[in-house]
Amino acid sequence: MIALNRWPWRHEPNEDLYAIRTYWPKISIVTPSFNQGQYIEETILSVLNQGYPNLEYIIIDGGSTDNTVHILKKYQDKITYWVSETDRGQSHALNKGFSKATGEIFAYLNSDDCYYPKTLFKVANSFLEEDSEADLLFIGNCYWAANFDDVDGKLDIPSFPKDLKAALLKKMIAPQASMFWTMRHHNLKFYEQLRFCMDFEFWLQLIKNNYKVIRINELFSLFRQHQEAKTHTIENVMWAELIGVTNIYKGYLDEKGALDITKNNLQIEINEFYKSFCKNNSGKIRLIERLLSLKNSGLPWKQKLKYIIKDLWS
Repeated sequence: MIALNRWPWRHEPNEDLYAIRTYWPKISIVTPSFNQGQYIEETILSVLNQGYPNLEYIIIDGGSTDNTVHILKKYQDKITYWVSETDRGQSHALNKGFSKATGEIFAYLNSDDCYYPKTLFKVANSFLEEDSEADLLFIGNCYWAANFDDVDGKLDIPSFPKDLKAALLKKMIAPQASMFWTMRHHNLKFYEQLRFCMDFEFWLQLIKNNYKVIRINELFSLFRQHQEAKTHTIENVMWAELIGVTNIYKGYLDEKGALDITKNNLQIEINEFYKSFCKNNSGKIRLIERLLSLKNSGLPWKQKLKYIIKDLWS
């Protein structure tokens, strides 16, 4: 059962919590934003109301035309840095934000998502208890729902892939809102050409650079579900980017691993086409187009046809 927290939840950390340690690592959080005025105040409060003593909070707004700037000004004395100006999209906003970040631990929280109470303290304690010089990735649990008090939400207890091949096969790695990382030995950036899967590609960078994964079985974040969310509005872009990114990273695998990824991508394309075929009266024309698009997939034509026929007419 999820512990419900009414908006805006208010949490004053117990003095004993501060007394546990004399030193708390600086945590830098970046929130990219654009026209999310109906949600961003809750996002901001979920960060500020943590009561974390060494917080660096940065908000990069893409020139919103709603009430976002009014809300940012309302809390500007508590926000480390904020700007509202035209940018080249979410990935660009993230890179702008992290270029100003000076923390030991990093995270990004979208302007419609939220943290649960004590999340930052839990991450910081885990960081300080970890006796390792490796770069670290901390992963907590996530609640997928419309609001904190939505009893019909879904609790996500993510598992992180052990290697690059497993990540490329899984595609959806873990909820970004419940992930924190360090950059002791690396200076990683988000790939700005991606509109949806910049976090997936970023996690692949972490895997490739041998980050040590620390699982914390605690509820960290609310991943808000609503009709304006990118998950609902640009699903076709999501799958195109996922396949494109996996095609790039399969080049780091051996021949067998790369072929497994190619087959997996092909199956996804077939499944997505099948959904479109069922909904679209011009499905036969699109079938021909899909066959042509598979020309350079690297698989024999018989195998291509076998996959398509099996999925469309089985």
